[in-house]
Amino acid sequence: MIDRNTILQNQSAPYVIGVNGLDCAGKTTYALKLQQILIETGKSVNLLHIDDFNNLAQQKIVYDAYAKGAFSESLFEAYYDNSIHYNKVADALEASKDCFTITIIEGVFLYKQSLVDLIDYKIFLRVDQTLARERYADRKIAVDDSRPLTVFEDIWVRAYDRYCAEYQPETLADFIDVS
Repeated sequence: MIDRNTILQNQSAPYVIGVNGLDCAGKTTYALKLQQILIETGKSVNLLHIDDFNNLAQQKIVYDAYAKGAFSESLFEAYYDNSIHYNKVADALEASKDCFTITIIEGVFLYKQSLVDLIDYKIFLRVDQTLARERYADRKIAVDDSRPLTVFEDIWVRAYDRYCAEYQPETLADFIDVS
C-alpha cells in the first residue's frame, strides 16, 4: 500500500487518484483502504467505481453471445470500445471534484485516452493473472455470477492485454503496487 504522505505531497486539491489493474486485481479493496487512510488525515474523499458506469446493454449482448458460442471479433471490439460509458465517468469525476478534496476512482481501462488526463495520481496494481482468475472464481460463486469462468481469459484478459499494449498503464503510473 502506498504511503499517504507520498500521495499528499505536491498535490493541489481537488485531485483525482486512479487505481488501475486487471479484473480481480484487488482494485476495490485497495481503493477502500486508501480512502480510509486519506479520510483519517481529515480529507474529504469520494470513491468511484468504474463498474458503476458499465454499458450494461453492450455487455449483455457480448456475454449472451459468448454463452451461446457466438462470440466474434466484432463483439470483442464492441466490448473493448464500448463496455464502459467513459463520458459518464468523466462527468462524475468533474462533479466529484466540485464536492471533495480527493476523488479516488478504481477500475479497468482507466488510463485510456478519454480518462487519463483527468487523473492526477495514477496507481497500478500488478497482479499475477492466475491469482486474479482464482479471485474471479471465488467471486463468481459468492455473487452467483452466471457467466462462464472462461470469460476471464477469453474476454477480460484479452481486453486487458490489448489495453496494456495500447496504453502501457505501468509506464503511466506514478506508483506500482505488487503486493
